[in-house]
Amino acid sequence: MKRNENFFIGRQWEGVRANGLPTPVINFIKRVTLFVIASNTSNKLEFRATVLNGENPRRELIEKAVNSELKKITKSQRLSRLTREFFLNAAVDGDAASYSFWEDSPEGGLIRTELISNTQIYFGNSASYEVQPQPFIIIERLEETKNIKERARLNGEENHNDIVPEPEYKNSVAPKTRVLLKLFKKEGEVYAAECTKDVFVRRPWALGLRRYPVSYMSWDYIRNSCHGEALVSSLIPNQIFVNKLFAMSLISLTSMAFPKIVYDKTRIESWDNGVGKAIGVFGGGVEGVAKVLSPAEISPQVSEFIRLSIELSQTAAGATGTALGEGVPYNTSAILALQKAAATSNEFTKQNLYDAMEDLGLGYLDFLAGYMGERLIDGELFDF
Repeated sequence: MKRNENFFIGRQWEGVRANGLPTPVINFIKRVTLFVIASNTSNKLEFRATVLNGENPRRELIEKAVNSELKKITKSQRLSRLTREFFLNAAVDGDAASYSFWEDSPEGGLIRTELISNTQIYFGNSASYEVQPQPFIIIERLEETKNIKERARLNGEENHNDIVPEPEYKNSVAPKTRVLLKLFKKEGEVYAAECTKDVFVRRPWALGLRRYPVSYMSWDYIRNSCHGEALVSSLIPNQIFVNKLFAMSLISLTSMAFPKIVYDKTRIESWDNGVGKAIGVFGGGVEGVAKVLSPAEISPQVSEFIRLSIELSQTAAGATGTALGEGVPYNTSAILALQKAAATSNEFTKQNLYDAMEDLGLGYLDFLAGYMGERLIDGELFDF
């Protein structure tokens, strides 16, 4: 995952000992990835609930109440930005995951959603990426030690002072400790337990939910695995090839691009490149005293192959020249048709994103049912 992130942000020579040699970066990975993300998240997403029983006399009230709360949630969570970051995580790391939780507040509480790395979530059944059938889910987080101790104390854990920082964060300004949150189902209800390596932060308690408050997707699914393959992973070998070829071209240019002078040492004692300097010659005329050797030329196939490698890599990822806006606008309708056709290759992944967002919305409905209780809607008492 770290390698993918380095290549995406442009640290593509990380760990390479260049010894002063050029390390050029032609970062087409970032361009392709951001294009795919932007083109698939350009449509504004929103959640809308509909009563299945169309004959329910309170249908309009129910839909109005639920959709009003969903709109508040999506606005507070900035769903559009959340969707882009979620999709970007999948493209770079291979998987994207989010965890939602209820946060108490003086106004009555609200739902929060945070994105988590695919290295911070563990499925009980690692052979499946389906969230709800999992026997349990473990989420790892890194928090300040003092906050964890205080939370454990408030939860009545007598040995809360035994919570210690991780060795690598022990001497930092804000010592941190890893916390594991385990989610599991019992008789159709979701329970949670929170602990550090040696101490409970909170013993098992019911969340009041029937669904795991987790949404998850992989970029490219791998059979019998909960982890997928990232878009960036497939582009890295080509990116390395382009960078190496470009680096070798630069080395050739800097070492061979300038002409060399060969002179007869029996007739010239030493050569002086100074402007306007006179050069003494032994003997008669100057014929055959010195000669300029033309530099070796780089084959034009090198630059052509670099261009072709980038172009084919972008095309394979659905970022064709036309889709990127590089086409000459002779025929607008034809260009739009080609752009639409180029986006088809990412349609499967786009639908995976929509499925993950649907899971997020269903999780919000679960929170509304479990935590909102009775509210006054249009002068009528409504129980979520």
